[in-house]
Amino acid sequence: GPAEFQLRTFSSTFKADEVLRVAGDSTFVVPGRIGVVSQQLQTIYASQPLVYPNRAVFKPRVNDVAVAVFQLRFGAEVLAEDIITVTALPFLFPADSELHMSALDQTGVPLTVPTTTTIVAGGEGMRATMKQTLDRALVHSLKMTVRTGPRVANQERWLFKTWRGSVQGIPLNTNDGDALSFD
Repeated sequence: GPAEFQLRTFSSTFKADEVLRVAGDSTFVVPGRIGVVSQQLQTIYASQPLVYPNRAVFKPRVNDVAVAVFQLRFGAEVLAEDIITVTALPFLFPADSELHMSALDQTGVPLTVPTTTTIVAGGEGMRATMKQTLDRALVHSLKMTVRTGPRVANQERWLFKTWRGSVQGIPLNTNDGDALSFD
């Protein structure tokens, strides 16, 4: 939200300048924090262990199609029509990849959050528009299909950001790329 602060300067222990109060139109926006509660990377076969009993137990390989799942908590409000962006080079997002978002309400009932997904040119990122407001009190699950990187240890940095209106300027929320690599 908007930052409001006071500024005092000192020389040794003596006040050198008067208090300057910065508020209103002179302030700037401080993005909310996206906390990554947990993350998991699994093969596309892991969700169907009865159909693929042997393949379901293995981890994704190099340049493999996989499913990434993140549990996220948003620090600032995310409204309907806000945008979430995801990048994690050298991981890529296949053209038919979609971001599926859900949460459990306070009683444990699953809630689906509808989104409209767009893959950024070349598959280097994913952008999804929220079709309803996210409840900040809940942990939200993001599930998406990805193509793993070209090495066993890719040291990818998962960057999540939310935006209002357009993907420009300062985001509403960010995790600053702090999500750990799946190495």
